Amino acid sequence: MARRWWFWTLIIVLTVVVVVHAFLAIWVRDYVNRKLSEIPGYRAHVAAVTLHLWRGAYQIHGLDIKKTNGKVPVPFFAAPLIDLSVQWRALIFERAFVGNIEINRPEINLVNGSSEETRQAPVDAPWAQKVKQLFPLKINRFAVHDGEV
Repeated sequence: MARRWWFWTLIIVLTVVVVVHAFLAIWVRDYVNRKLSEIPGYRAHVAAVTLHLWRGAYQIHGLDIKKTNGKVPVPFFAAPLIDLSVQWRALIFERAFVGNIEINRPEINLVNGSSEETRQAPVDAPWAQKVKQLFPLKINRFAVHDGEV
């Protein structure tokens, strides 16, 4: 009888963990979309977020940033996969709160037009501050794989 009690307790705990993990991923996706929607002059969207709690990481799938107050027909930035993670070795041994960012197949379109409406060159863009809010760690490693400018 005691074995059966432990079995059902384990099943319930595992079910709760899986459900919380699924809802946490949805909540993080909505949080990221909400923060990105606060960027003035840009419209941004994230399709999905995958959490990897054992790595201290999350992956952003389908990031798309477009300039809304201009006449530039191409999106400003698009990336099918962005991986943001904590460097555990630096955190444990050096007590440094640093992380890694890996971007797979990003596309960034910089357009230097004659007016503000035809320009898409973010020298002092407010989106850089939003990136810092979404990943507040010091970036120790930044990798871009198969990117296009």
